[in-house]
Amino acid sequence: MYSEDMSHYLNEISRVLKVGGKSLLTFFIVNEKSLSLIKMRKSTQDLQFQIDNHSFTIDVDLPERAIGFREDYIKEILKMNSLKLIEPIYYGSWSGREEFTSYQDLIIVEKV
Repeated sequence: MYSEDMSHYLNEISRVLKVGGKSLLTFFIVNEKSLSLIKMRKSTQDLQFQIDNHSFTIDVDLPERAIGFREDYIKEILKMNSLKLIEPIYYGSWSGREEFTSYQDLIIVEKV
């Protein structure tokens, strides 16, 4: 989903959660490590095309095939929606990491 859709999605999650409620979210999180692995061609998602200041895609003709978001943007948009990131972030194997929890990156948030 695009940045504005993701922002709306997080707003809705915040709206329906009670204070103290938690949610598990999945993303393709783009940070220095994932960008490095993408450049080394270790990633299964070649998020090389920047869509806007916050996100990247694998396909400029059909961006929603796979969109990754900058980690700092995800953290910022969570705060804007009264969602606290519960550390750590559980990074996935998609980027080519050798240590991972799942395929996509997983984060847990709590409504504050």
